[in-house]
Amino acid sequence: MDFRSSRLTCPAGRQPLPPQQETAFFSYSRDDSEFVLRLAEDLKAAGADVWLDQLDITPGQRWARAIQEALQSSPRVLVVLSPASVSSTHVEDEVNFAIEERKTVIPVFYRDCKVPFQLRPLQYIDFRNDYALGLRVMLKTLCVKPQSVANPAAAATSPRSSPVTATDAEAQLEQERESKAPAEQPRSTLRSTEDLRPSTWYNEQAIERIFTDWTTFPGNPFLIIEPGVKFDSLPFVPAPLVTLSSSTFRTMVNRTIIALAPEKKGEFRFDCALFSLKGRTITLVATDGHRLAIIEYAVEAEGPRDEVTVLVPKSAMGALQKFLALLDSDERHRLGFSSDGTYQFFSLENYALICRTPNGEFPNYRAVLPHENHLRTEVDSAELAGALQRAGLLADPNSRCVTIQLKPGRVELFGVPTSS
Repeated sequence: MDFRSSRLTCPAGRQPLPPQQETAFFSYSRDDSEFVLRLAEDLKAAGADVWLDQLDITPGQRWARAIQEALQSSPRVLVVLSPASVSSTHVEDEVNFAIEERKTVIPVFYRDCKVPFQLRPLQYIDFRNDYALGLRVMLKTLCVKPQSVANPAAAATSPRSSPVTATDAEAQLEQERESKAPAEQPRSTLRSTEDLRPSTWYNEQAIERIFTDWTTFPGNPFLIIEPGVKFDSLPFVPAPLVTLSSSTFRTMVNRTIIALAPEKKGEFRFDCALFSLKGRTITLVATDGHRLAIIEYAVEAEGPRDEVTVLVPKSAMGALQKFLALLDSDERHRLGFSSDGTYQFFSLENYALICRTPNGEFPNYRAVLPHENHLRTEVDSAELAGALQRAGLLADPNSRCVTIQLKPGRVELFGVPTSS
């Protein structure tokens, strides 16, 4: 199914019924009150039916009873995710009750945190980097129609001093996109990121021009789907198992993808990398049977105790290179990784790259790693790079292997030709 050409239709003479609003209950930590109050006020100003204890409990009401009654009567629950909320027992109790009562639970990402297990399969709304876009998606989710601005003079004031309406959010997002949009070019002529500046990151046309072979589906999130992967309906992007800065993950990909050799007819090449997550350590490993590249990185938030390993296809590694090359080195850009066993999801702000998880087992690379080796030497990196380049001229063009021998006071490199 090609999402780009799909359309929803209804029989002639009938109009689709408008979606109905349902009350949404805010479940949050008091540490996040400033953000939650702003969001609730903006949603109410746009016409959304939301309930927040700090705004909707009237004088004389008992807090505990009012909160319990509002939670019981609200079909939807907005769970604001942050380090404070995921450690709150009150939020945990409210989420568990909502799930048991089969209410619609909508995770709202406010700050990076370890997402509770029961919320990971659910699609979330991301406010971490773009409040206006998050608000626009939230209003659409809550079935709020765009409203016109009654007072143009008031609309010109700052977003915090005047409530934001659905029209305000859409206008701000459109203005940002227009200011960042590059000059139009034929879709088939641009396949690299050389002409794309970091400021074009939010432009969907730039994404489509780079991923010419992948299926792209505009929306929130903007989906970038691996060739050959087809869904009967739009996939939900699970909450990430781990997040890290995009510049860090870009370095990890760049330093391991070199070990994935290009495919040759008649030869078997292992064309997958291994992504591993355990505790606070992320490991990315790649090999083609001749070369082995390993890089590890410590993340801030604690990950799963049991090791989670996923094979990442070479095509996805190459796509991630392009995906991350659009960004500058700003540490605020956060990449999230999640997997449902069949597919894996790399989410970055309001974009998600989706690829199939290959079957098979990764080679036991640990078996070739030296153990209890205390030998150590230090060399000048520029001299070593030059020596490797010269020795590589004589090496087998397929393996490009170079032998390194350590001797007292010197390092010797040998490139062995194929004929030997």
